[in-house]
Amino acid sequence: YGDDRFSMYLASNNAKLSLNRFNEQFGMHALNVSQSIGQYSQYIDQKATSYRETAFDFCKIKRGHDNGVLRRMEINKLMKVIPALENQIDTLLQIESSRNILYNPIMKAAFLLAYKDLIRLF
Repeated sequence: YGDDRFSMYLASNNAKLSLNRFNEQFGMHALNVSQSIGQYSQYIDQKATSYRETAFDFCKIKRGHDNGVLRRMEINKLMKVIPALENQIDTLLQIESSRNILYNPIMKAAFLLAYKDLIRLF
């Protein structure tokens, strides 16, 4: 989910979105949206870090009982991959949203992408 080239760019160039300090100052609602944008950008940064550390995107790897990538991975490599996966899930679970900010189409799209990623990571 999302643009592969964008994820590869962030991972390969050690680039960060740096939106965690994004601040909109037009009322309380804008402050909530700003915080959600910052949380989502932290997740995107963590996703790029995980991609950089493991050389694959957890949301796009092959799954399955017999031929899943994580099921067939060697123990040594798996022990290096699991902390990256755990950090990505932890950062994803920190995204908070409420009904008040989901009326914004940008925030709705970001929440939908985060939700799809969570389902794929589970």
